[in-house]
Amino acid sequence: MIKNLFCFLICIWQCLHVPAQFPETDFQLSAENPFFSDKKWGGAADPVMVWNEHYKEWFVYYTQRRAYYDGQGVEWMHGSSIGIASSKDGKEWKYRGTCVGDENLTNKKHTQTWWAPEVIVQDGLMHMFVTCVPGVYQDWNAKRFIKHFTSKEGLRWKYQSTLSLSTEHCIDAGVCKVRDKWLLWYKDEANDNHTWFAESTDLYHWDVVGPAITDCGHEAPFVWEYDNKYWMIVDAWDKGLRIYSSENGRDTWTYSSTITGSHPSIYSINGKFIFLCHGSAGKARLKSDRETALYIGELLYENGRFIRSN
Repeated sequence: MIKNLFCFLICIWQCLHVPAQFPETDFQLSAENPFFSDKKWGGAADPVMVWNEHYKEWFVYYTQRRAYYDGQGVEWMHGSSIGIASSKDGKEWKYRGTCVGDENLTNKKHTQTWWAPEVIVQDGLMHMFVTCVPGVYQDWNAKRFIKHFTSKEGLRWKYQSTLSLSTEHCIDAGVCKVRDKWLLWYKDEANDNHTWFAESTDLYHWDVVGPAITDCGHEAPFVWEYDNKYWMIVDAWDKGLRIYSSENGRDTWTYSSTITGSHPSIYSINGKFIFLCHGSAGKARLKSDRETALYIGELLYENGRFIRSN
């Protein structure tokens, strides 16, 4: 009887426990903002961060927009690669180049478009879910897909699959473990720019569940867990970065607060909520008004809601 009860409690703990994404490391907020600018193309955007155990460094993956490219229409927003910045302590960051891999992820001739990476680590293997636009376009009408890659060391990536989602206009993946399943949220541009989600037990096989947040158009969903709730932040453009909460991480998302920024990601590191986003390059601008750079800060949890620290 006691043995059965013990096994039952262990199963419950495994279902409720959300593994820590990062080890306890010496991470310090950069004293400068923007903390990183892409000197090659001037368009760092859509940052996500992960601890790279192979190199013992923090890696930030980002969309390497071609702000300096003199093309037609929005061609400069296409042909982008996935850039990498790294740091040993969070204070000083260096450019690592771009992701290399099959499916033309290497993108030497900029004939493919890669946007908005999401990178997580599971059982020592890095997984990247990244938006792919097959080509370079002057407008926003092309098909978009989310592709899955894996890597052992974070620089060279192996293609796994192209996710079959709700439409052929899906971008901006965000992944989080919710109890015993992985959930992947994304922006479906063909469904009023709302967030939809899919589920998986192994990160390789995905089934679409349906819409998650539909109160306004938005993009870039990012989810984390805290205080017995799941939290989602989305970029609603002129409405700001809207934060929602859910008891089960699947539905009944309730609006909580709004903060400023663009295409954010949030991580719990050493008891602090670290907030990344992109914005105007500002003082780091070199030669174009299109330039964007990466910013870092801290979120505070007060009175049951998240706010930005001054």
